Amino acid sequence: MSDNKKMFPEIFCTIPESIPRDEKYKFYYPIVIKCLENMMEGKRAIEFFKKIKVKRIVLYAVNELSKYLCFDLKEEKDDVLVLYICDQNAKKISETIYDKKVYDTSYLYEDYKRGNIEKIVICNLLYENEIVHELTNNGILLKDILLFSNVIYDL
Repeated sequence: MSDNKKMFPEIFCTIPESIPRDEKYKFYYPIVIKCLENMMEGKRAIEFFKKIKVKRIVLYAVNELSKYLCFDLKEEKDDVLVLYICDQNAKKISETIYDKKVYDTSYLYEDYKRGNIEKIVICNLLYENEIVHELTNNGILLKDILLFSNVIYDL
């Protein structure tokens, strides 16, 4: 398929590609509210991963959403393990996030090929479409990609 961007339906991602970047920030508000509601109701991300029987995940993007999942899953080492966080700017990030190292995408692709990763959770709402295309173009199967919104809305 020559036009790879049309391979995936626009509805797949939380924020449609056609919306200007400045407008995309408005989509953060309901996601953050849902995170707070889940916390207040005692709902945890571990429930989602147990339901789909996944134990080894990688979070894609260093931001407040990946930090939320790291925090929420930090006590669940026996059930679900956040292996690390992947970010295109990993070389610029010297910190660890809740004891999780940050690696670049080349490390992610090699690790995936070795079979070490069950699911990749995209935690960047602004560039979901682009990240999905990048991952699938580099050999990651669509079935192994989750969106942050998949996790928090399915609790």
